[in-house]
Amino acid sequence: MTAEATARPRAPHYPASLWAPNARLDHLPGHDGWPLLGSTLEYLADQEAFAMRQHQRYGRVWRNHAFFTRNVVFQSADAAEVLLLDREKNFSSQLGWHQNLASFFSGGLMLRDFDDHRFHRRLLQSAFKRSALEGYVAQMHPHIVDAVASWPAGSTLRFYPRIKRILLEQAATIFLGMPLGAEADRVLSAFTDLTLGTVAVVPVAVPGLARWKALRSREYLAGYLRGLIPSRRGRGGSDMFSHLCRDGDEGERLSDDEVVDHMIFLLMAAHDTTTSALTTLVEALGRHPSWQDRLRVEALSRPDGPLGTAELDGLSLADLCLREALRLYPPVPTLPRRTLRACEIDGAAIPANTSVWLDNYFIHRSPEHWTRPDAFDPERFSEARAEHKRHRFCWIPFGGGAHTCIGMQFSTLQSKLVLFHLLRSYRWRLDEPSPPRRQMVPFPKRLDDLPLVFERV
Repeated sequence: MTAEATARPRAPHYPASLWAPNARLDHLPGHDGWPLLGSTLEYLADQEAFAMRQHQRYGRVWRNHAFFTRNVVFQSADAAEVLLLDREKNFSSQLGWHQNLASFFSGGLMLRDFDDHRFHRRLLQSAFKRSALEGYVAQMHPHIVDAVASWPAGSTLRFYPRIKRILLEQAATIFLGMPLGAEADRVLSAFTDLTLGTVAVVPVAVPGLARWKALRSREYLAGYLRGLIPSRRGRGGSDMFSHLCRDGDEGERLSDDEVVDHMIFLLMAAHDTTTSALTTLVEALGRHPSWQDRLRVEALSRPDGPLGTAELDGLSLADLCLREALRLYPPVPTLPRRTLRACEIDGAAIPANTSVWLDNYFIHRSPEHWTRPDAFDPERFSEARAEHKRHRFCWIPFGGGAHTCIGMQFSTLQSKLVLFHLLRSYRWRLDEPSPPRRQMVPFPKRLDDLPLVFERV
């Protein structure tokens, strides 16, 4: 490879005028809500209902005011195709996520654009090759078996925090190459604070409030990881952290700050999004015991012993159910971008420097593409029905285009492995005296953390 080909690209330089999004959107249908806060509280209280109401009033393109910014929301697969493929390089992911994520996940792949994004993605890609995934599955198997075996049968437990801890500890072992040990509680709490900081209603660091806690947690995580870097720069570990610390020629090698930025983002993404997806799936199987029984038959038909990636790929019923869970509640229900120049999206004239949101939660529920869209119906993904192929961008839980989730296969394999061991060990049912309430941001979850009763098989 030539020196020119390996030259490190520079990050795009955006002028100061682009860091504050355009607010001249009165030509579009919609309303701004309350002064200052706009629709923020309404959005946070029930994004599902809010998105449906707006669509009924204004159609599939509308403006609103939330999180102190005027935005244009798109609710169609056609808009998703334009925004995510971005053939004309007209949409910035960095500027789109900047307001909510920059203070906490600066330097992560979602906050990089174009050639700079491609360069950093290439450095991380080796950690998600098929051969690496085989190794991860082998590492995860005994940890999941031991963790699940300790759950108390016959009593109610809250699934969300238990699976979140398991997945964070796995991510640390796989990506950092070490168990968290005594730091586990502190690290888990820090990541919880970080994600809550991304949707803080008060946008300044007031002591005791969400943004202040998130910034302190970011500082702690950065210090924790930075302290490990010197010992990794010269060692031959196979974990991602060691690779990022030592890989690349002199002109390509990542700085300490870049290594820290990538690791904080990857550790968050590797456990928070999968926790959300698994919680949705386990709830659905508790609500639909016939599907739970079908998946258990599939799991018990496999021989005892560790599974590899090929065996996990072969769990076809589990795959249908996981896809359906990701359709019903995509872990990232809204994808933001910022326009770099004036353009037309789904028939709407959008000025330059406009904050645009892709509402993939609504797209996943659109009757234009899905039969009985609010129902749990995994067979819609079967070859016979293939509803997800009615439009190439009607099912986008992992995004699309250049910014497709780099950990998509890892998350899928991890989810199916956890589900496999749950099914072989337990039957479960919901313990909910009243209808569940949900939050949708930063990640979809039940506010009661999904109470379940497990009985041993």
